[in-house]
Amino acid sequence: MRKKVVIVGAGKLGRRWIDYIIEEKDWEIGGIVEVSEKVRKELRDNEKYRNFPIYSELNEIKEKIDGCIIVTPPDTHLKIAKEAISKNMNILCEKPLTLNFEEIPEILKLKNEKNVVFLVNQNQRSTPQLKVMREIIKSGRLGKISYVSIYFSRIMRTYDWREEIKEPVLDDMSIHHFDDLRYVLEKEIKKVISFYSFNPSYSPYKGNACVSINMIFDDIFIDYYATWIGKGIQTDWTGYWTIEGENGVLYLRDGKVFYVYGKNSPVESDRIEYLNIPKEEFKDSLLWTLDKFKKAIEGNFDEEVKGITIEENIKSVKILQEVYRKKEEK
Repeated sequence: MRKKVVIVGAGKLGRRWIDYIIEEKDWEIGGIVEVSEKVRKELRDNEKYRNFPIYSELNEIKEKIDGCIIVTPPDTHLKIAKEAISKNMNILCEKPLTLNFEEIPEILKLKNEKNVVFLVNQNQRSTPQLKVMREIIKSGRLGKISYVSIYFSRIMRTYDWREEIKEPVLDDMSIHHFDDLRYVLEKEIKKVISFYSFNPSYSPYKGNACVSINMIFDDIFIDYYATWIGKGIQTDWTGYWTIEGENGVLYLRDGKVFYVYGKNSPVESDRIEYLNIPKEEFKDSLLWTLDKFKKAIEGNFDEEVKGITIEENIKSVKILQEVYRKKEEK
């Protein structure tokens, strides 16, 4: 049976969600909610969208809706989620879940009272390279891991609210990498050691387009750097990874995952093994998340679905919260 979904937020990413849902046989659009009158007019003038119900507020919707996809700025997520929960709608929320950390217990309580599905779109968990690294670590092949670095560098222009906020990379990009670390290492944050963010004079962002963070996950040291104004080689969205263990080092570079066998002397030749990367199941990671949303609504909470539930995502948001605590210490 087809699931009826409403999309809240019809900006660039919101329309990407809408376009994919239009193509999906298991879903139908029950409405589009957009606060901007200008954007609502654009939707009505567009042949692709004009036949869908278009609302200015979620509360205007009276019919039964299976799911609500929230694609708005982070400071509005929980307000919209509360309205959706009150209407017994299952929720798929864009990341980050929220920056209003103190409101998380309330939204979790409401979600449990209504017994609705609540997923967060941490769609990088669909990346096959991360899955391969996770399995290598689980196998014990690296032995004891001591150090992980992530270097992420891209030129990114959003032309929206992200270019106006104080910490665009931290809030909108780093939350992905924090969740990736938890997923790959299967460990949790112990401590944020240092935090520094900055914005070079040539940056188009009003806030800080670069961030550097040192953390401890259990007993593993994490060295993390991300920039949205990188002028050099452009990394993948997952970034470049180095995972150092007692038996060797695991690397992720340009979509390739390779293992360098541990040396017993500095002059020993490198022994490198390139690992097989399976083909991605979906053409876009949003479709991966949409598949998990359908499974959750149908009561199928497999490991991948559980990984993006609000309960699990709160652990990734906790890292963001700890980073902000370290920032406030300065």
